[in-house]
Amino acid sequence: MKLDELMKQGESQRLEFKESFGKETVETVAAFSNASGGVILIGVDMKGKVNGIKYYEESIKDWANMIKQATLPQIFPEISPVLVENKWIVSVFVQEYPVKPVSCKGKYFKRIGASNHQIPV
Repeated sequence: MKLDELMKQGESQRLEFKESFGKETVETVAAFSNASGGVILIGVDMKGKVNGIKYYEESIKDWANMIKQATLPQIFPEISPVLVENKWIVSVFVQEYPVKPVSCKGKYFKRIGASNHQIPV
């Protein structure tokens, strides 16, 4: 499925929109890892509108490092810049992790529907 078609469907079990990279993005990586995987689109608002972001190659390296340091076992998602509507967004592709649960700074999250839920372990 193409990215624009995916965005029209809105947030779901396997799709999350974030206007910027932050703590919640890392929690979503862990939540997707503990569920069936998913894609996070950074630079897209909650309604699916592409606002774009300013990013640098160094940003992507920093984000990958932040995710790696916050998750246990360490998660290494595929992070790629994508040009949409003449604006840059960043796609973070997360696979379901085979050994669960994956923690994020000692907390555990799971993707249920279109939201992340903290789960007890």
